[in-house]
Amino acid sequence: MKNALLGVALAGFLVACGTGGEGTDNTPAPTSSANPSNGSTTSATTTTTSLFGGTTTTASITTTTVNSGTAPVSWTITDLGPKSGNGAVYLSQNGRALVVNLGNALAAETYVADNGTIVPITREGQYTQVEGYGINDSQVLARSYTPTFTPGGVTSTNVKYFIYSNGQINDLSGTENFNPFPTMAMNNTGQIAVSADFPDQQTTTAGLYSNGLLKNLGSLEENQPTLSTALNDKGEVVGYGSLRGSSKQAAFLYSQGKMSNLGYYSESYDFAHPTAINNAGQITGQIAQWGSETTGHVFLYSAGQMKDLGTGFAFAINNRGQIVGKRIGTSIDFAVLYDGNQVTDLNTLPAVAASGWHLYSATAINDRGQIAGTGTINGKGRAFLLTPVYK
Repeated sequence: MKNALLGVALAGFLVACGTGGEGTDNTPAPTSSANPSNGSTTSATTTTTSLFGGTTTTASITTTTVNSGTAPVSWTITDLGPKSGNGAVYLSQNGRALVVNLGNALAAETYVADNGTIVPITREGQYTQVEGYGINDSQVLARSYTPTFTPGGVTSTNVKYFIYSNGQINDLSGTENFNPFPTMAMNNTGQIAVSADFPDQQTTTAGLYSNGLLKNLGSLEENQPTLSTALNDKGEVVGYGSLRGSSKQAAFLYSQGKMSNLGYYSESYDFAHPTAINNAGQITGQIAQWGSETTGHVFLYSAGQMKDLGTGFAFAINNRGQIVGKRIGTSIDFAVLYDGNQVTDLNTLPAVAASGWHLYSATAINDRGQIAGTGTINGKGRAFLLTPVYK
């Protein structure tokens, strides 16, 4: 790593993706209405299922009309499998989930949950750990490595970046400059947003990998580290970078060959860290002060304006503009959905409340409105998929 920014970024990412924790939330409590477009309501039933058998729970639910004008009449919550440590749950547009479990000493395991089946992604030989970074409708992006213990700590050796598809592992070429921290991302066309350590650069810069070639997207300011965090299907990349002579970090958007500085909302904040961008160019992420990340705020950048959505973390946005993330409660974290001006604690959905689940964090949402993330049921950490059922 070429700059301490990477360590700060990684620490913030792990705090955000953790499965639970304590904190203080001074934002007014979310309501149980998931969709704010109008006041109409629909009463129906909910069903809870498990990939591993178990009971089915039915309960009543009241919903309001979503922004698209179509209201879900019920929800199902599905147990996707074990979830422990850090790491996210990713979701494709066709409903496949990628579950990543990260433990101590660089331990990592990754599996795909798809239509009632679990498929672990493993490699033979020296590649003992597999860490996933994203899933699209046909591919999984991951890296494999071997944890190596040294006097200075644990490092990764034998690193390979690869695509997993149809049961096959295909190693990517031209990845020698990849820097996977704080994260990488893949869109539905197979392009990858990644930070990179180019030999001719003094610091880490944003990159875009496509068709075997890694393009240097540059930095917000010359010789200042700039990190990629997400991209959309148009190949537009977002991330953040340091500013010369300042402790501030500003968000950026790379589009049509140009990197634009989106700022950090106001002088009240020290950074703006984007986590997702949709195909309409809407961007979400977190704004916060250094040392106060757990009480930072979610932002939405849309039509050239950055809006503060209140306390929390945001991890994903779909093409309908719906955002998912989590908030830090006084005693426990809880998964939330931002839809227009409405914020919903997903635990207030009767499907969830009746099932015995507690949903800590929602880390993915697709255009179907399916939401994936981390929770607990029967005292065990599990990955979940919450699916709206429409008329």
